[in-house]
Amino acid sequence: MAPCGLVVFFRILLEYFDTVTSDEKCVCGAAMGKTSRVIVTDVVTDPLLSNQARDVLLRANVRSVQATPLVGSQGKLVGMVSTHYRRSTGVTPDVWKQIDNLVASFLAEIDGLAEEPGAAGQSAL
Repeated sequence: MAPCGLVVFFRILLEYFDTVTSDEKCVCGAAMGKTSRVIVTDVVTDPLLSNQARDVLLRANVRSVQATPLVGSQGKLVGMVSTHYRRSTGVTPDVWKQIDNLVASFLAEIDGLAEEPGAAGQSAL
C-alpha cells in the first residue's frame, strides 16, 4: 500500500528540516535568527531560501510558508510553529489570528510547565 500524501509531505520535510540552525537559509532558520515571524509567499522566487531548501519544499508541494518562533517569558527560543501552503499567496489575514492564538497557548503552557515545583533548572521541552 502506498503512503498517503500527508505522510509523504511530512517525510520529505522532516528528513531535511529535522534540525535547523539560525544560520541556515530556510524559513525556520531565519525566524530563529530574528526571533520574529518570517513569511515566504513564493517559495519559487524568494531569495531567503537556499536552492536545496527550495527544492525540498517544492518536492513537498509547498509554495508558501511562515515560521513563528516560540519565545518564552525569559526571552529564550523554546520552539517554532511553521505552516505550509500549496498556494503561493500564503496565509490569509483571518488565519493570522488563529496562528497567534496557537502560539500564545503554546507559550502559556510552556511557561506554566517551567514554573511547576521541581522544574527549576529543567527545560520545559
